Amino acid sequence: MLRVHRIFLMLVFVLAAIPVVSLFAWKGVGEIAPMIGQVAPAQTVAGRTATATGFQLDARHVAELYLSDGDGYYKVEILTQSDSEIRFRVPQNVPAGDKCVAMKLVGRVELVEQPVFLKILEPAG
Repeated sequence: MLRVHRIFLMLVFVLAAIPVVSLFAWKGVGEIAPMIGQVAPAQTVAGRTATATGFQLDARHVAELYLSDGDGYYKVEILTQSDSEIRFRVPQNVPAGDKCVAMKLVGRVELVEQPVFLKILEPAG
């Protein structure tokens, strides 16, 4: 009889623990966030195209792409987008200098800056 009580109490404990564990479970633990590893070409002028490569860069993960110089953000025009790359046009209003690439992820409002830079050159002429 004592053994039956122990089994019953253990079952009650396990069933009571399930909602508690799910309450404290971290959402998204182990998910890999989108990331840009490289931009080619490394130097370009405003108005030209460039390609950012990395992983999880498709439209299900990345909503918008920006260039940043610390003073402001310049939204780029995304031309094509796949899991491994985003081809984009550099905006005409971007001043010359080194620009950090930043992404706006789907469902988020903040921008996520990447450890990748694109150098904008002065136009020749």
